Amino acid sequence: MTIAGPYCFEVVYRPNETRVYLHGADHRPRSMRGVQGHMLMQVRGNDKVFRHPLTNVTPQAGSAGQDYLAATADVSRIRDGDMTATFELADLPDAQQPRANFSQTFVLSKPPVTVAPLDESDRPRIARQQVCPVTGGRLGSMGTPVKVLVGDQPLYLCCKGCVGKVAENPDRYLAKAAKSGAGG
Repeated sequence: MTIAGPYCFEVVYRPNETRVYLHGADHRPRSMRGVQGHMLMQVRGNDKVFRHPLTNVTPQAGSAGQDYLAATADVSRIRDGDMTATFELADLPDAQQPRANFSQTFVLSKPPVTVAPLDESDRPRIARQQVCPVTGGRLGSMGTPVKVLVGDQPLYLCCKGCVGKVAENPDRYLAKAAKSGAGG
């Protein structure tokens, strides 16, 4: 979290996307609707500054997710601490302070992993994924599959015992599940 004026900004760095979430001084989520901005990245040892526009991303209807600003940039080869990211934001919701600029040192974030309830819309996804990306076992072979959300992406596991492994390396298991579901 970075505090700038009446705002708290949460920046989540993922390998191919950087997200900026807005919170008020009370740490409650605020909407980024209508906010404009850019992310400027400078890697240690390189004089060039890379400028990326931030676009608003709205959660799917019925989702409890918060809207955010996102920039697409491959940061997968940058080591933690080797880049400074500066954010320039305009049209923020507080009329007294509609602009904010802040900088921070880059540290690649893991997406949050949360257990979620299954519903009818999960059946075709389970059938498509077919196997647990952790154990390689067939989904349903150990009882009802467990649904986790990696960020906002569903992933199905054979049992609750696999949740910890996914939390340690979520991108690895998302990739494994995508490969297993490709043929199904």
